[in-house]
Amino acid sequence: MKLYVLQNPKVGRTDAVTDFTQVEGSKTGDAPQCPVCGKYLGSRPLLPPIRVELEAWGARWGDVAFGTSDEILVSSKLDTLFVESGLVGFARVEDVEVVKVKRRRSGLGDPPHFFLAAIDLP
Repeated sequence: MKLYVLQNPKVGRTDAVTDFTQVEGSKTGDAPQCPVCGKYLGSRPLLPPIRVELEAWGARWGDVAFGTSDEILVSSKLDTLFVESGLVGFARVEDVEVVKVKRRRSGLGDPPHFFLAAIDLP
């Protein structure tokens, strides 16, 4: 089995750094807990409707947007490629509503459609 690790790139190392934050008042679920010791294993997951603010730091939108939680946003293009390639590892994929966009560079067009992808914890 191959594992792929996604890391949030540093600004300046790529031209497609994209971040997201949840909109204030967003609903969240219970944080996952270890069934043996009860310790928390991650952050509280976002629940639908998922509303976010996007921030682009480069000259183009990334296919992955990172936030402050265990969840990521994936573009519809990446979601399609992920499924077509037979890759697994997303516990759920939810539609996202982008309510605000911040562009750090001028000339950047509209963002792609994003989905929230929750990582499947073993």
